Amino acid sequence: MLMLVAKNQARITGSPRYPKVEVVIERYGRRMLDDDNFRGGLKVVIDALKDVGLILDDSPKHITTKATQTLTHKLRSPSCTKIKLTVLDPGMPLR
Repeated sequence: MLMLVAKNQARITGSPRYPKVEVVIERYGRRMLDDDNFRGGLKVVIDALKDVGLILDDSPKHITTKATQTLTHKLRSPSCTKIKLTVLDPGMPLR
């Protein structure tokens, strides 16, 4: 649901899906997650990108992923997750 809200707020409608995209996920939090928990939680995020049509497929043929965690100051910085998509193969978008 949050993905649909974000897509709507960014005014992304009928977005083209490119054959090859890099997905960079940056998590900022008050504590570091175990690596297996962090990476396991990314599946839901990547599946959501596919479900709302921002990526063609979640197979290695169509995306590369990078994921990082950064510890934030407990009082000054909010926890958040940033997702950046970069087109690696700008060939004709697939609809």
